[in-house]
Parts: sequence; C-alpha cells; structure tokens
Amino acid sequence: MPAYWNPNYAAERSADALAGAFFDLQKWFQKQPCSQINTGVLALKMDQFIKENFQEIGGQATRNAPLGWLGTPRQYKEDWSGTDDCY
Repeated sequence: MPAYWNPNYAAERSADALAGAFFDLQKWFQKQPCSQINTGVLALKMDQFIKENFQEIGGQATRNAPLGWLGTPRQYKEDWSGTDDCY
C-alpha cells in the first residue's frame, strides 16, 4: 500500500481489495467446467486477481514480504466448501 496512507485506512482498503479478488475468483470459477478446476489453477488465478485488485488501489501484492518489512505474517484461512456443484 502507499506508505503515506494511514495504517487503518490501508488495512481497510486491503480488505476491500482482497474481497474484490475473491469475488473475481468466484465469477471466474463459475464459468469453468468442473474438469478444468484443480488446486494449482485456483492458486494461480487467486494470485492474479489479488495482484490486479491491489494494483487498482495503488498497492501491490506478492507472496514475499517486501525488503525491510517488520510485520508478522499471518496465514489466511479459506473455506471453499459449498461453493460449487462439481462434486
């Protein structure tokens, strides 16, 4: 996120960007045939949508912490149950 943003504002905008990425992934997922869905493809598409949504608000997203970052990484927990009728 831009360094000049207030941390609370940055957190709120980050949450919005992540929610947008999940919405985009859900729209994409619903258009795919069940035989084309696997964990690797979902992970790649999720990364793509996260990067796109963060870029739209002036930030960036990566799987690696930026140089000098002193925060605490936290695992993001997901629940994909009940999101499709493939199984």
